[in-house]
Amino acid sequence: MRRGPGHGGRAAALLALSVLVAGCGGGRTHPPPTPNSPGHARLRFSGAVTGAFDADLQIGCFTPTKKGDRFVVSMDSAKGARVGPNRTFVSMDVVTPDYDGAKTYDMRKAARAGEHFTADEFFLLFQEELRSPYGWTASSSGTITVDRSQTSGRLALRGWRNASGQTVDVSGDFRCGTQQGGG
Repeated sequence: MRRGPGHGGRAAALLALSVLVAGCGGGRTHPPPTPNSPGHARLRFSGAVTGAFDADLQIGCFTPTKKGDRFVVSMDSAKGARVGPNRTFVSMDVVTPDYDGAKTYDMRKAARAGEHFTADEFFLLFQEELRSPYGWTASSSGTITVDRSQTSGRLALRGWRNASGQTVDVSGDFRCGTQQGGG
């Protein structure tokens, strides 16, 4: 899947973190950071990571140009967003399968229908666990809702898992700062 220009809007610190994670055998690579408009997210975490934040972030949303491609939401915090006393949110990417406009997408149903999601498409990273990011698994479930404006939405995703076997659930809402077609 080709993502739109400026995908992720990674600040230099996040780029360095990505290099560190990739050097440790995991992670993802992205183009150099470019300026983006800020977005906003209110997310709650439970399980191995417990807490919440309500903060401005770099949030890019990429609407597909062809029906059936994936809608991409990429959230990044260059300074980190404190989730609780022991965790700092750094980055999260999610996609909707077979995008067909504003509605709620059932992620478990999509997986049962044969959709496969890569580690690059579902990625959750905390500063304190750079070597063990959370990803999407066959046992994960939940929903992603894209609002009518296609510039905001909600998510309730259960079962993010890291290499240590820890799981995290994430719920909340987001407002896109950057929205581009052709994602």
